[in-house]
Amino acid sequence: MKIIFLDVDGVLLPIGSKDKTIPEEKIILLKELIDKTNAKIVLSSTWRLNANRKNYEDEDYKNLVKSLKNHEIEIYDYTPAKQIKMIKKELITKSGMTIVNYVIDPCSTRGAEISEWLEKNEVSSFVILDDQDFYYELFSLKDNFVQIDNRYMGLEQIDTEKAKNILNSKTKIRTK
Repeated sequence: MKIIFLDVDGVLLPIGSKDKTIPEEKIILLKELIDKTNAKIVLSSTWRLNANRKNYEDEDYKNLVKSLKNHEIEIYDYTPAKQIKMIKKELITKSGMTIVNYVIDPCSTRGAEISEWLEKNEVSSFVILDDQDFYYELFSLKDNFVQIDNRYMGLEQIDTEKAKNILNSKTKIRTK
């Protein structure tokens, strides 16, 4: 099975869009990628967090699903949602002053979520479409990552070509 791990903001929905309506041309590019690779969509975007909440209807999420269905695209699955954890880092300067800084624990990021999903599912090849790098190299996912260079434009033909080449390669690129 071939998988596209899909982010929405900055990929399908350009950053700075006035509303949350997914531009038709982005869905058409995604559909072409799916048709050329026979891949399934696994939503890794934060938009997935509103997909399964009880007694809650998110209009933006519903419109995303409707827009995708209009092009015969279905969401196959969702990555697990990890709670963001922070790590405290202390640095002592030469003068003896302690500087305290907090950073996100990589094990609570999208890279960890995708890695966990891959461990539980049989996949022949996969690609990550995202405008941000969520420690993908740390989880041996970097070779499968197509970073959307212009998040204000979103997905472009060059991105789908890179993704197609990864998905249609004969080997599963991820190495543990």
